[in-house]
Amino acid sequence: MKKISFSIMVVLLILYSLFSANFALSDIDLHWANNHIRHLVSIRAVNGYPDGTFKPDNNITRAEFTALLLRALKIDPGNSETGYWADNFINEAVSRGYIKKGEFDDVRVNITRGEIARMVVRAMDEKYPVDIAELSVLIKDFNDTSHSYREFVLKAFNKGIITGRPDGSFGYKENATRAEAVTMAARLIDESKRIIPFVEPEIGILTNMGNLGKVWYEISIDNIDDYSDDYKYRIEMITFPELNIQEIKRPDGSFEKKDIREWKTTEEIKNENRVIHRFMTDVFSNERPFHIPAGTEVEYRLTVIKSSLEREYAVRITLQKDWQKE
Repeated sequence: MKKISFSIMVVLLILYSLFSANFALSDIDLHWANNHIRHLVSIRAVNGYPDGTFKPDNNITRAEFTALLLRALKIDPGNSETGYWADNFINEAVSRGYIKKGEFDDVRVNITRGEIARMVVRAMDEKYPVDIAELSVLIKDFNDTSHSYREFVLKAFNKGIITGRPDGSFGYKENATRAEAVTMAARLIDESKRIIPFVEPEIGILTNMGNLGKVWYEISIDNIDDYSDDYKYRIEMITFPELNIQEIKRPDGSFEKKDIREWKTTEEIKNENRVIHRFMTDVFSNERPFHIPAGTEVEYRLTVIKSSLEREYAVRITLQKDWQKE
């Protein structure tokens, strides 16, 4: 009985020491990928080294990343007892389509960021916008990316798996670090950790248009061609909320009400020559007089959303002419 108790205690101590070693990693506390590393260590997708370090900035091999990816997805065929230790993981990844046969001539060499993007995208089951190519303008070195990798780079970038380097490049040929590999795997299995790319609007304002007929001023998104179809936009008047409801005069003299706060699509704004809102001099009927003196600053709020991301922008316009509707 004492021998059994002693054996159990030894096993528990060994497990405790292994568990503690992975959570007492000595070189990750101040590292940018600290949380991602700890998360994947906690689910046994990756381990630290026997000396208590993780070496987050070291490179990672194709075999090591394949094992990391599968374990993160809760697929663990175990180390091979014959041949190379990662043979089971490589064969499993091939069977699942994450790696194509003959794609890796040597799994013991360092894996690149592009190769990780390719494997991760193949492991994903998600939908992408039909105009995903629009995102290429956000990747500084996209034109230098091999055509065979462009689809995977765009899809991984679109889903926030790989965000790119600080200089805006993707670096598909560059070797990935252990920290980068862990981060990509963490974002694959947990959408809340992803960093979705977001195009910032270039807002155009054209004023003093009283001599151009009914248009008094207009607000445009000048870089609308950079946006994909999964964005939506809304403009709202803040200074004079009543102006959010326009009354457009019909040919028969009657008025039609229109709320400018309705959400618009990328295609709709493109069809309007980039304009999201035009302020018209006849938006109110004679029953609703209105006066905005020259020099008045009016403020709008532009809201842009993509997936779960939502951002707001203040748009301020100083009227150049006095406008009064009696």
